[in-house]
Amino acid sequence: MKSRVLRIGLVVLVGSLALNVTIVFEPFVNNSVKENIVKKDSVQEQIATHLVNKGVEPISVQKLIGLEHNIDENSVKKLSSILEVPYSKVIENISNKILQKKRVDLNSVNTLISIAQSIKGGYIASESIEELHKLSMVV
Repeated sequence: MKSRVLRIGLVVLVGSLALNVTIVFEPFVNNSVKENIVKKDSVQEQIATHLVNKGVEPISVQKLIGLEHNIDENSVKKLSSILEVPYSKVIENISNKILQKKRVDLNSVNTLISIAQSIKGGYIASESIEELHKLSMVV
């Protein structure tokens, strides 16, 4: 009888310890998984998501994005830091240009200045223009 009580007590103790560890570490695991999912989204996927959210059919999105655009994540990040705007604002602007069937080439100074003007409302500081020139040469 004593051994049964000890076994049941041991099972309950081990089970509760295992459950407590799961409860404590579960939120941390879920957050890290969510962060990895967000990090793995490519710029093209983020643009596609934005276009679909605007009501464009997924099949049409693939045709719009196509291969003619030259967009990479590093350029978008640098552009957002140069303009001092959120990354999502640059993605939104690029997707709007793609929706208007304009070619987006982040190696082109003209494209970078066009994006900057539309985000900033027309005026761009001369320092920002110099940095946009440097960005177009780096890419």
